Amino acid sequence: MSIGFGPLALAVLLLLAPGCASAPARAPSAAAVLAASKAASGGAAWDRIEGLTERGSHGGMPYRTWLDFRRHGMRMESGTGEATRVHGYNGETDWTARGAGPALASRDPAVLRETITTFYFSASGYLFPARFPAATRYLREEAEGGRRFDAIEVTPEGGRPVELWFDKDTHLLARIVDRTGPPPVTISASDYRRAGGVLVAFGATVRAMDGTIVDEGRIESAEFGPVDRSLFDPPAPR
Repeated sequence: MSIGFGPLALAVLLLLAPGCASAPARAPSAAAVLAASKAASGGAAWDRIEGLTERGSHGGMPYRTWLDFRRHGMRMESGTGEATRVHGYNGETDWTARGAGPALASRDPAVLRETITTFYFSASGYLFPARFPAATRYLREEAEGGRRFDAIEVTPEGGRPVELWFDKDTHLLARIVDRTGPPPVTISASDYRRAGGVLVAFGATVRAMDGTIVDEGRIESAEFGPVDRSLFDPPAPR
């Protein structure tokens, strides 16, 4: 998860009328907030990325993730050996498998809605509106712990709405607030580092809506480059 801003940062201006007192500040548009975040976290370097291979751990368990940044495609593996769980999505079919067991595939609309939502935010789809259409709207300004945030709502096509909070000073994504997820959670992004010419959050803390920490994630490596599309397809029956 990562993000940034350029000239559109100037969208947050005071309206000044000659000889009159300044008017209240206008809220930025969601598009301006997203453009600012993209510029601050890598700008045009994001557009050159084809895919991502990521390794790390969450809850003390190792994971590997492959993502396609050009079109829908995702594979997530967690655990080891017979306990390994695999979740894949090739743009049409969602599937899961455990250990050496058979893959369970689904095209159920409710299942795909969750999978599309997971893929979209994992692949930072909001940085590529032409590739991954979504409805966006500015919600409000938030303040917490001495920091200020622009909160926007993003609803990916085929998915469901999720809140994104961007730090008003750095323009980087600071928090994902998923109020309707199963279960509702907030994810705080931290430890931004440069990888492949862009800034990536190498740390994430997942909290329940009451603030209880339910998981912590850590990226160990993030390699950008083409990903074999066959990884996203359900394995053939044995």
